[in-house]
Amino acid sequence: AVVCSIMTDHVFRIPAIRLASAQLPHAPRVSMYRFDYASAALGACHAIDVPFVFDNLERRGVDMLLGGLDEGSHTLAGRTAQAWVSAARTGVPAHDDLAWPAYEAGERLTCLLDREVAVAKHAPAVRTAFKLVTGGSLVVLGRTRRLTAASSKPERGNGGEDRGRVVEVASAEDPGAA
Repeated sequence: AVVCSIMTDHVFRIPAIRLASAQLPHAPRVSMYRFDYASAALGACHAIDVPFVFDNLERRGVDMLLGGLDEGSHTLAGRTAQAWVSAARTGVPAHDDLAWPAYEAGERLTCLLDREVAVAKHAPAVRTAFKLVTGGSLVVLGRTRRLTAASSKPERGNGGEDRGRVVEVASAEDPGAA
C-alpha cells in the first residue's frame, strides 16, 4: 500500500498538478478532480472513473470492476457524466448538482468525486507509513520526498534490536519542490 501511494503521487498526482498549473496562463478556466470512489476489488485506481463518465454502470463487466453498486454509485455516475457534458459545452464542469470551483495556483481547489462529493484546498496526498533504515529523505525514481521526523519512532524487532524508524511520508506541498 505504501509503494502504491508513493507511485500514485509520482505517476499521477504531481504531474496532474504541474499540468494544471502550466495551463493556468493559457486557458480561461482550469479544473482539477480526484476520483476517490473505491471499488471492492481494486480500491480507488486509475481509470475507475470511466464507467462514471459515461454513466454506464449497468454495462456487462462493470460490476466486476466496481463491486456492488448502490444509490450513491448511480448518483455519482449521473453527476460525473453531467460534469463532462457541461465541460464539453461550456468549459466548466460545475452544474446544478455539482459544485466544482476553478483551479488556481494558490489554493489548488480540487473536486473530490466519491459517493459524497467535496472540494478540497491543496487536496492532500494520502499519508502512509513505511520502514526506513536511515533518516533524511526518501528518493523514489529520482524524486526526493520529505519525511516528517516528528512522527517517527523506533521500531523494535523480536530480539529488541532497532530495525529502523517508522515515519510518515508526505509529498511536498509544492510539487515543484517534491
